[in-house]
Amino acid sequence: MLSTWVRRSDGARAFARVLARVLAPARASSGPWRAVPRPPAAAAAAVARRPSIARGFAARSADSRRHGETPSQRLHNDINDASSESAVMRLVNGSWDSLEPKHLSAALSRLSFAANQHGNRGSGAREFGDADFAPIVRRIAELAENVSRSGSNRPGTPSYLPGAEGFATTSALALVKLGKRRAMFDPTHDPTAKRAWNALLALCTVHGTRAYKPENIGRLKYAMTMAVDLAGAKADQTTREVAAPKATWRALDAMAGTNAAAGAHFNARGVGLGVWAHARTRTPIEPESMRAYEIAVARGALDHRGTVGQNVSNALWGYAKLGAAPSRDVVTAGFPSPWAKFEEAVVRLLPTMKPQEVANTMYAYALMGEAPSDKTWSALETEAVARASGRDESGHINFENKIGFRRRRERAGLFGPQEITNVWWAHATLKRRPSQVSFFLFPHGQFD
Repeated sequence: MLSTWVRRSDGARAFARVLARVLAPARASSGPWRAVPRPPAAAAAAVARRPSIARGFAARSADSRRHGETPSQRLHNDINDASSESAVMRLVNGSWDSLEPKHLSAALSRLSFAANQHGNRGSGAREFGDADFAPIVRRIAELAENVSRSGSNRPGTPSYLPGAEGFATTSALALVKLGKRRAMFDPTHDPTAKRAWNALLALCTVHGTRAYKPENIGRLKYAMTMAVDLAGAKADQTTREVAAPKATWRALDAMAGTNAAAGAHFNARGVGLGVWAHARTRTPIEPESMRAYEIAVARGALDHRGTVGQNVSNALWGYAKLGAAPSRDVVTAGFPSPWAKFEEAVVRLLPTMKPQEVANTMYAYALMGEAPSDKTWSALETEAVARASGRDESGHINFENKIGFRRRRERAGLFGPQEITNVWWAHATLKRRPSQVSFFLFPHGQFD
């Protein structure tokens, strides 16, 4: 049967090599094998139970010939399309000598889902140990350091690494996600992970680096925010600098300014994520980056149908925490002010917002010390009344813990104690008397 697959296609031959690797790890290539390889019999049985894998390889190969897919592209697609993390690991170990940066970053991104620290949940969680991830992390560090040492990653230079931007972004997100699930690879403490983390973030500051795409700037800021969370609230300044280097923040802010000047603007998620990340890590936004966010908003970033309430509430909360507010002035000719565009988005998206997002939006306006227009505030208050008027949901249910109650309340779209507190605080701070106070205090007229 195996010989039939081999004759059918090049992809099938690749599968045969991987299968041979699983069945006879001693004849592996120079790459490291898993610390606790699956027993050969179990591996063969798993393949036998899934003949669709063989058909998939054959179909993939035929399709790739039609579309001119290179072996490198094929391997990258196979890693992304693999049916499980175990399949990803077999592809990695079966092609170790030919792995390129994009293959490594894609593999680590997939495998980080299986890196549960306790090893009792998730696909493949019980199959992988730290020794499985360590070689990939070390190789990512080596590749990133090679580019950084060369001093440039621009096309036309001997050191140019194709896809350096995607490699840095995907690998950084995967590494911090791996560290969140497995303490062994916490990039703020473990030497191996820290080496890779530092090298990946340094790629943003290499002399001559082209401006990253807006979406990648947002993703890297999010990754650094996750790393700061891993470092912990009590982390010293040195550890926080490792998690989110100031040089990287400045480089990303400068890239945002370059993009804005070239007409490459953030979308709503990029604006919300970027401002939120700066506020969450208490990192000031450089002027060129703030201007890039505001130009994007003025030009309609929040108008897209893909915009969600979280994008708007995150951005307003971030502004407020940074001690700033969206500009009321026109920042780009022919377009409304960012402040006006935020108000439009708030009114439009309020019905779809989660309880926390509604409360955070009111809290943000109060923390800024600048109330929105009467129309916007009235819409916020009306939505708050609707979310608060179900307080009878807090009635006791036998055997329900706090987490269960919170989830049930959130599913119903109702405020909890923290949201109620934030709404009242916002009214008091802005010196606004609730126009429907009876509904806040006595929902559904239950005390009439």
